[in-house]
Amino acid sequence: MADYEEDVAREVHTLLLSAKPESTGRDLASAAERASFEKDPRARRSDDFRAGAFSAIQDFRNAIVEGAGYSERKRRLRHAVNSAHSWLNARRFPNPY
Repeated sequence: MADYEEDVAREVHTLLLSAKPESTGRDLASAAERASFEKDPRARRSDDFRAGAFSAIQDFRNAIVEGAGYSERKRRLRHAVNSAHSWLNARRFPNPY
């Protein structure tokens, strides 16, 4: 059975998959909020994968605000999606060692 962190990671990953490089839509804002430690009292504070995903989302949002070109926004969105995917896999397949 999936734990809470896995459910949150899956939700963030799904939201990022539906985000578009050309806009700051609701999916992107929701993904950032769900990945944030501050807005989630149940979050594991020592989760580097979650922190990486949140950082990548913020980096993508900054690229939009700064007026980065389409290819740069696309690259940063891809990085955010990959970071969220890594977070999801870390929760789905925990290290047994």
